[in-house]
Amino acid sequence: MNEYFKRPQDVLDAIRSLGRLGFSVSLPDFGSDGQMFFRIQGRKLSVGQILELVDENNLDSRAIREYGTKELGQAAVAALDPCDASRIDCG
Repeated sequence: MNEYFKRPQDVLDAIRSLGRLGFSVSLPDFGSDGQMFFRIQGRKLSVGQILELVDENNLDSRAIREYGTKELGQAAVAALDPCDASRIDCG
């Protein structure tokens, strides 16, 4: 949550940008440790992770997927993603 209070406008701009690009973005939520996060395309990203992507100018689906992989583990990501190209053809 501290990251949000340091750079609230950057977080809001990133979330709005993702929404305009067609990403599904949840309302903010808080973990048991008080950390604020959003679910983006089914992946849980903390505000710190979102800001890191903004700083790297890398706010796209691939980066979100990679952070989701780090957060959830590869098996969980494969289970969440029915269009995993390594398992099926989504045409």
